[in-house]
Amino acid sequence: MGSEREEIGSASVDDSVASSHIDEEIKPRRGNEGKETDLVIIRREAEFLSLRWEWNELVDRCPVSIYQTFDWQWFWWKHYGGKNSLYIATFRSRADLIGIIPMFFETFSIAHKELYRRLRMMGAGVASNDNLGLPGEYGPSDYLDAIVTPGYESSVAEQFSTLVSSSDEFFDELEFRDVPRDSVLRTHIFPALERAHLRCRMVEGEVCPYLTTPGSTSEFMQNLHPNIRHRLRQAKKEFTAHIPFHIETPTIRTEVTSAFVDLIHLHQCRWNSLGYAGLFSDRRFKRFQNDIVRAFHDRGWLWLKAVHMGGVRTAVRMGFFFKNRYYDYLSGFDATLPGANKRPSLALLLAVIEDAVEHGAAAVDFLRGDEAYKFELSTECSQNVNISARSRWKFRQAPYWIALFGHTILRLVLGETKLIAIHYQSYGWRTFALKYGKFIWLRLKRKTIKRESK
Repeated sequence: MGSEREEIGSASVDDSVASSHIDEEIKPRRGNEGKETDLVIIRREAEFLSLRWEWNELVDRCPVSIYQTFDWQWFWWKHYGGKNSLYIATFRSRADLIGIIPMFFETFSIAHKELYRRLRMMGAGVASNDNLGLPGEYGPSDYLDAIVTPGYESSVAEQFSTLVSSSDEFFDELEFRDVPRDSVLRTHIFPALERAHLRCRMVEGEVCPYLTTPGSTSEFMQNLHPNIRHRLRQAKKEFTAHIPFHIETPTIRTEVTSAFVDLIHLHQCRWNSLGYAGLFSDRRFKRFQNDIVRAFHDRGWLWLKAVHMGGVRTAVRMGFFFKNRYYDYLSGFDATLPGANKRPSLALLLAVIEDAVEHGAAAVDFLRGDEAYKFELSTECSQNVNISARSRWKFRQAPYWIALFGHTILRLVLGETKLIAIHYQSYGWRTFALKYGKFIWLRLKRKTIKRESK
């Protein structure tokens, strides 16, 4: 594996924070419907950090995912916030925190001329270049939602809809992506936005297969297709019964650090060999995951295992365990290494399921994506939605379409430039054009098949 070792950066949320560039006073608001609550907007990092303990307590009593934890949201802002503006809506009842909608403002500008403002959920994908102000295609979070104490959903939704519809200049567009169907955002806030006379739209997002954990591993195996069952058994046999191989569970900090560095290397090798940039080509993603790995390891939320062969890691898989649910998050393996044909990544995937059975977890979540292996192993599938809303009266149509057109062109140009560079580095100038042409053809073919299958 790579000779250089990078220590996982400090992940303490008690680190000093820079003062925000927004100097507005925090103004309380009061709702008139449902349970009486106070609405306070957090615009400064210092206030954000001060919510840490209350935020964690609220998460403990709400049905939310690991992506709504303070650690995830704080480190996301630390690495992805950039020049965007914090806008965290907090709701209190008799001084107790009962709701949080963590958001930020993204401003689209050309030559320092503001075209329009977008209100988005923290945790979303954002531009890799702050100056472009372009949203990323794939964010690090799989599920985004508000955090609301059960029983206060309607009150929070009404207050929030009143807030965003009270000023024509408040925002040009509101965008909430990767929202679960059973979330507060979809079931309560979206209807409230419609009642507030905003131009609302909700479309289907990505599918999210998951496995309802069976009572035993043997029960899980019995319910699989025979071919899938055979592959899993073979993979387990190779990496548990044969001396050259073994499955490692890093526990101490140095082991976790080493395994995570190898995960980065293996992940990038795999995706670069297929002609793609890989998630860790974005330095922010790497730094963000550095902090997450350390923080989640300290909290006991990290799941991390690796396959060893002769002292070399051939595959690493990383996930999370939170609120009795396993999240299968990242993996990496190098198809050129010895033993890769024995499916080490599949053996690690089975290890996730076995751990879920052993600990009596409710589910193993394979997260966003329609990869075939997820449907082979899952028992059910949910689907996210994407929500957008804008003012009926003051939406700046011309600037919006200018920015949208510019975003599309720049995204295509910058994205393809990166892919061309990867192909050139992988194949050299003699053959990269041919390889890149074949790569484009296969991409178009896959998109056509996917479109026709819908």
